[in-house]
Amino acid sequence: MTRWGTTHHRAARFNLEKIIFHILKKLKSLEVHGLCNDVAELLHTRLLAAEQCEEHKTLTWSSFSVLWNGLSASKDKDTLTPRDKLQCQLQALNFLLLLDPEIDNSSASKAPIYAQEVIWQFENSRALTKEDSIFLSEQAGHYDTAANLLDKVESNVKALPDCPYMALVLGRLAVKIHAALKTSGEFGQLLTECARALRSLSGVGDSEANAVLEACGLVVWAVESSHTKALNGTTLLAWFSFLEEHQECVAKVLKKNSLCQTENGRLQQILCFSLYQGFVFAYESMQASQLEDGAILDRVLLFCQASAAQMMKELQKLNNENMCTKAGQYSSSLKHFTH
Repeated sequence: MTRWGTTHHRAARFNLEKIIFHILKKLKSLEVHGLCNDVAELLHTRLLAAEQCEEHKTLTWSSFSVLWNGLSASKDKDTLTPRDKLQCQLQALNFLLLLDPEIDNSSASKAPIYAQEVIWQFENSRALTKEDSIFLSEQAGHYDTAANLLDKVESNVKALPDCPYMALVLGRLAVKIHAALKTSGEFGQLLTECARALRSLSGVGDSEANAVLEACGLVVWAVESSHTKALNGTTLLAWFSFLEEHQECVAKVLKKNSLCQTENGRLQQILCFSLYQGFVFAYESMQASQLEDGAILDRVLLFCQASAAQMMKELQKLNNENMCTKAGQYSSSLKHFTH
């Protein structure tokens, strides 16, 4: 093939995708949502099978922008049902996930965060029905795509010498926990993996420590998003194990940042909230009679007793009267289960 022919071939290979994109853009501006979704699915299927290159990146990013920003500017956004809105948002994020993390890591890695945010908005838009739960379960494929993306980014980062990757490990596990809560509901082993990952950390630098704490926040958010805080005994113990490692990590960073009062206040709040979560989940699990095994119940009570003194001490540093009162109430309520 001549040089002109090669150039012409490269320029022409995305011609059909470009035509489909312009149709998508026009339909979005006309707010023909049903047909727009069908065209977007067609374009996504073609780009998924296409070779990664600069033209592919431009088309993928443009498709995401049209769908994502078009929803915000839509005149019908207030009349769209929560399910329709979520479906549109996840469809837009599907394009973002097509970006090669090796070429555009910053954009691709934001997709799981955006996905978690829109699902949280959907869950809090109203009281969820059984049909809503089924609908969310049908979206589990997006979690798989996000988890696969983070797997790929993690493997690439691991290949680099002296490059921290623990935050990516925890982020991937957070996505899997959230997915598990929407399907099987079993996530104890994933929490055990989170605790093990934190336990393996040693000599963490300041930047990595902050990234790890942010990733821990995603894990906490994923568990918090559950419709119930009543866990079975094994899962509750795994939750405690993660919280202990999380608290130790926060305490280490607090010692390093002893001169920064603003950052200290934020970290102290994270530490207190982590301690508080242990009591909340323990109480709710006991209330729901999830802890019928005597040995597990004893371990739960020992954890709560060991945490109580530390919690009150840390809350005094935070000077948060509301949280201190709530913690005291949970602590007092737990005492009834010892009798």
